[in-house]
Amino acid sequence: MRVIAVMFGVVAVINLSRICFYLIASELYPRWRRRLVAGSTLFDRELPDVVVITPAHNEGTTLNPCLESVSQLDYPWRKVLHIIVDDGSRDDTALVAEHFKMTHPHRRIHVIRQKNQGKASALNNALEYLAANPEFDNCNIFMCLDADSQLHPQALRRGVEYFRNDGVKAVATHVKIVPEKGLLNYVQRFEYLTSYRMKRAQTVLGFDYIIGGIGSMMRRDAFDQVGRYETNTITEDIDASMKLLHFFGNRRPTCIYAADVISYTEACPNFRSLMTQRYRWKFGRSQTFYKRREMFFSKSGRFKRSLTWVFLPLEVAFDFVFLIEPVFLFFLGYLIVRYGDWRTMLGALVTVSVYMTINAWREPYYSKMDRAKFILSAPLLYVANYALSIAEYSASTKTVSKLHTIPESIVAGHQTWSSPPRSGAASKQSAPAATTAGVHPDAVGSAA
Repeated sequence: MRVIAVMFGVVAVINLSRICFYLIASELYPRWRRRLVAGSTLFDRELPDVVVITPAHNEGTTLNPCLESVSQLDYPWRKVLHIIVDDGSRDDTALVAEHFKMTHPHRRIHVIRQKNQGKASALNNALEYLAANPEFDNCNIFMCLDADSQLHPQALRRGVEYFRNDGVKAVATHVKIVPEKGLLNYVQRFEYLTSYRMKRAQTVLGFDYIIGGIGSMMRRDAFDQVGRYETNTITEDIDASMKLLHFFGNRRPTCIYAADVISYTEACPNFRSLMTQRYRWKFGRSQTFYKRREMFFSKSGRFKRSLTWVFLPLEVAFDFVFLIEPVFLFFLGYLIVRYGDWRTMLGALVTVSVYMTINAWREPYYSKMDRAKFILSAPLLYVANYALSIAEYSASTKTVSKLHTIPESIVAGHQTWSSPPRSGAASKQSAPAATTAGVHPDAVGSAA
């Protein structure tokens, strides 16, 4: 029992140090952004041509709001090409896309139909269409927007500003969950808030290696250099991010997070779909780590040692430490039952609640009402977050049990769609853009 107590103390100190480190680093994000994106805001005539690619498979119920959000962007419509790729859908996805194109003749919309080959193939098909048409040679920035997601009206205008820095090859957006009724939705909304606060810190430190698929923006010529999307992992976005990072390194900002470029998506509607989603993320990341394993402890001058010798190895280590979390929970229960000692549990509750409160308070891209709700419910969220921990634990154990299959899964080389079922909430309400419309990008990291 003494060994468990020592292990518990060590892990607690490490986690507390990690929390404090990320909180401090995230506060440096506004200064980092101002240095990266120097100069005044671009005028309409200075804005570059952009391509938005929406791969879709059986998304007939969610596609229309996605298309509407793109058509309502605060961006010169002549400079936006929207490509929708129907990947062998069995529902009315293609009809929805064609009808939207027909009813919006003044918009630049192109619909591609293909046999079911997976999301990566759908994205590559769109990129091949661009390459085959010289008229699109000036479209050097493209965005991947999932069919069940939407964009803030200012998303594209804010996103292209980051590409004024020649070193930037890919930009991740700030994804927010569409509010719905239910505790699981509420917990996921707060999880996304805290996760993206951490991405601020990772970007400042040069650690960001995941450019998520929702609204991700990339430099087309850079992507062509590394060979486009690969079809042999189940998370094409993580694989593409690390491929860019592996090729270009992180001495300069290569893959970054843009807190003011906002997109919206639906939460997993039930616990089963949440577990499936988390397993896909865990296993897909493990596949990518295996493919890019030479980055771990790399001595190449392309990389900061803090990424290859510290952060990436710790990402793997924390996953394995997480597997023994039930032992620590058992130890807490033992202390409470055996000695009536609630101090450790209360200490953890207070620490995590304070951490959640700081994250909510310092987040400018949520309304004051939402922030107040998150702060007041922080103790409840601490308990409810164990639902997410169960899903993560299930995903971790399943991934570890299948680690030996990773080389074979990569050789097999075929990706299939694996999207969680959606409630269709996004089709019933527009993205709550009003909460962010008045916030200047330089206010990121400061309380509104």
